[in-house]
Amino acid sequence: MKTFSARRSRAELVAPSRPTPRDTKILSDLDDFPNHHEYTPELFFRVSGDDDQPPPPDQTKWATTVFRTALAEALVYLYTMAGRLRMLPSGKLAVDCTEEGVVLVAAEADLRLADLGEPLLPPFPCVGELVCHNSIVGDIRVVLGKPLVFLQVTEFKCGGFAIGLHMNHCIADGFGLTLFVKAIADLARGEPRPLALPVWERHLLMVRAPPSVAAAYPAFKPLIDGGASSGNDDVMLTTPLDTMVTRHFLFGRREMAALRRHLPAHLSRRCTDFELLAAVLWRCRTAALFYAPHRQVCLDLPSNASGRRMRRRHGVHVPEGYYGNALAYTIVHASAGELCGGTLGHTVEVVCEAKLRMTEEYVRSTVDLLVSLRQRGRALVFDGVFVVSDATRLVGELDFGRGGEWVGAGVAQPMRATFLVRCRDADGEDAVAASMLLPPPAMDKFAEDIAEALLITSRLLVARRSKPELVAPSRPTPQDTKLLSDLDDFRNHYEYTPLVAFFRTSSTGNIPSAPPPQMTIRRAIAEALVYYYPLAGRLRELPCGKLVVDCTEEGVVFVAAEADLRLADLGEPLLLPFPCSGELLVCDNARSDSLHVAVVDKPLIFMQVTEFKCGGFAIAMQGNHCVADGFGASQFMNAIADLARGEPRPGERWRSQGLHIPEGYYGNALAYSIANASAGDLCGGTLGQTVELVCEARLQVREEYVRSTVDLMASLRGRGMVFDGVYVVSDLTRLFAELDFGRGDWVVSGMAQPMLATFLVRCRNTDGEDAVAASMLLPPPVMERFAEEIAGLMTTSSSSHPNRQLPSRLYGFPIYASRSYLHHILEGYYGNALAYSIADASASDLCGGTLGQMVELVCEARLRVSEEYVRSTVDLMALLRGRGMVFDGVYVVSNLTRLDFGRGEWVVSGMAQPMLATFLVRCRNGDDEDAVAASMLLPPPFLNAIADLARGEPRPLVLPMWERHLLMARAPPSVTAAFPAFKPLIDAPAAPT
Repeated sequence: MKTFSARRSRAELVAPSRPTPRDTKILSDLDDFPNHHEYTPELFFRVSGDDDQPPPPDQTKWATTVFRTALAEALVYLYTMAGRLRMLPSGKLAVDCTEEGVVLVAAEADLRLADLGEPLLPPFPCVGELVCHNSIVGDIRVVLGKPLVFLQVTEFKCGGFAIGLHMNHCIADGFGLTLFVKAIADLARGEPRPLALPVWERHLLMVRAPPSVAAAYPAFKPLIDGGASSGNDDVMLTTPLDTMVTRHFLFGRREMAALRRHLPAHLSRRCTDFELLAAVLWRCRTAALFYAPHRQVCLDLPSNASGRRMRRRHGVHVPEGYYGNALAYTIVHASAGELCGGTLGHTVEVVCEAKLRMTEEYVRSTVDLLVSLRQRGRALVFDGVFVVSDATRLVGELDFGRGGEWVGAGVAQPMRATFLVRCRDADGEDAVAASMLLPPPAMDKFAEDIAEALLITSRLLVARRSKPELVAPSRPTPQDTKLLSDLDDFRNHYEYTPLVAFFRTSSTGNIPSAPPPQMTIRRAIAEALVYYYPLAGRLRELPCGKLVVDCTEEGVVFVAAEADLRLADLGEPLLLPFPCSGELLVCDNARSDSLHVAVVDKPLIFMQVTEFKCGGFAIAMQGNHCVADGFGASQFMNAIADLARGEPRPGERWRSQGLHIPEGYYGNALAYSIANASAGDLCGGTLGQTVELVCEARLQVREEYVRSTVDLMASLRGRGMVFDGVYVVSDLTRLFAELDFGRGDWVVSGMAQPMLATFLVRCRNTDGEDAVAASMLLPPPVMERFAEEIAGLMTTSSSSHPNRQLPSRLYGFPIYASRSYLHHILEGYYGNALAYSIADASASDLCGGTLGQMVELVCEARLRVSEEYVRSTVDLMALLRGRGMVFDGVYVVSNLTRLDFGRGEWVVSGMAQPMLATFLVRCRNGDDEDAVAASMLLPPPFLNAIADLARGEPRPLVLPMWERHLLMARAPPSVTAAFPAFKPLIDAPAAPT
């Protein structure tokens, strides 16, 4: 950073360009506040459009030509600014409108604006060269008989310029100063008059008759006659100003998100950025000054009562264009021990409550109090009060018609008050800079505390687990053997699927006497197993190779756990992959090519309930995929939630449309809608063509297709299908739908581990609107390209890559057949009922076509999932038993929804461990609106998971149904409907490494 000496012109008085009224204007009682009897120095910096080029010849004397002319014209509208203050015999201040004018100095600097440093923030370098010299301004505490405004315009070699002002605080506050400068800018730009016409109207903020100080007195009491300061024991008052250190601290989007992670969700949503920053700065400053715990510390948050926004908030009817003082002083006080010993959330609550007191009566009562104190010869002493002033709108949209942009603005000299100003951070993103003046040792401590508050990394979760126990049905249940359907007994289902759901406590769900969630949920599991009693049994293999469930009542594994941190410490918003998911699961995910190692003679469910310090909790479930798919797992979880909430039973049964699969069916009922295309067709065609492919595949999924699929699977038993290389997209937006434990609000759910499949989950976007998040697992370079392609689709209607030669890929979309495609599957069926909606296309078709073509491919694949398709899939799986299908390389997108235990606020749920598939789960975004989060498993450098927070909703209750015979291979089987779609997967070679 360079130093310089400004070449100043001789100071001149600039009067209004035309005659103006010669009258006397009485200041308001808020203007005539003794603390306003001073001149406030402000600086504005603006760079030119091209910082590397010198200004054009017609702008080299801009300050003495264009700016001076605009200033003289602006004084016609703000003619009081050209007058002088005098004191009336009553002791009241007034403005004599004498047309004497304001002081203007034109200056030049022999360096570029960038030479002063970037970003340009307080304390500004060489500030003495950028404002009028002290010999011109004089004592800034003397306000009578002097020009009300001192201006210096300094032009730099690059064409940028700085405007330095000393303005009499009695005539205008920061908002009024900005209105004055904006009027000059409008006229310099060529406007015929200022766009916002100034208004005097100082009578609006005069003392009332009779006055009433009741609303304001409690807040101001510590300041009357110096009550807030402690004299010689306050280091801020005993340390000379010139020995203190001034620094600025930047708070951008990431920093604000990190600070909000320290707050409870309800408070994070409620408080503004200014309120949060004020609380953080107040707390850290108090700690840095090492005040005694009993010491009372005060915070002042001045806010302007003029303008539409403040009129709406405070009810003070101050008109637009009012440029007098309209500051409403929000005074907050607390002990140092309360601030430093409590949480940040508590400090924010204190600040927010003080802001809520800012009513019209409070503002008018403040004016009455100030007059009352002046009449009695008493004063408000702000020594020792920490002032945080929001100057982020100080510059606004100032445009002098010279191009470029504003790069800095703020108070020109170091002050004990903190000012928040807009700037850009090192990455060029919008940020807020907070100035801070402290003694050197205190500044070191303050910087350390701010850095600690901004730590973005999540804390490490360590769960204190109870000993695993088997939870059996609460009452005797049938001791029989249940035959799995041929869709359940699909070799690709020989695994445990990890799902996790998070709940945040809510004020409505928290009852002080309520037992811990682990105890309530454990009892509910035991009762739910009365209805879902096969889940308490064990799988075994018949001599024919078919799997069955022995209903032995042995029970499911349950673990109660406690976490030594708050749910918010895991990060907000809570995104996939969930942090420390291994601490939330009972055991590692089990998947093996060996049937007996993977699923036989083991508990069918492993469940862990982890309670956080905040009262929130997580429910992680590892369920055997052979007995239930995602919909079935969600149904079982809802049954637990219903009973935990106090329902007498999981609910009633009703029928749905499709393959006659009943509502309540919880087995596998996925209809595999498979679409096929070459990479060239996908990437070289339009998105519309791809969408057509998907839609056609979906149209195939009719009853015959589903039944044919079952026949095919049965006929392939022993051979299997190879899904390696198939891209699976699974709709999980309804996973854990309406899960309500009666204890809080659901936040998010999904697959607990990264998977190759893509899962679509509900969430909310950054605007708080409902959205769907799609997970994606890719190698780092591919993920980077994928993100670019997605971004391109967001900004253009189509793209074409005709020369791309890429291999073909299959894309799968599991569909729950029990909902739409299997007429006879009852509500309550909890076996596997996934209908695999497989879409197949070439990479070139996908990447080279339009988004519309891609949507058509997906829709067509989904439409193929008819009852015949589902049944044909079951037949196919039965035929392939022993061979299997290879899904390696298939991208899976699975739809999960949310749960309701009637006990807490659901936070999130999903697969408990990372998986290659993408899972879509319901959640809420940063604005607390419903959204869908999509998990994505990728190498760390390119991981870009999208998930936001959402709240649970109530859902209909259903009774479980076994009914696995509905998805058995037919006699004779027919694989005609399903075989063409699954042919590429049968005995396919594994995807290349």
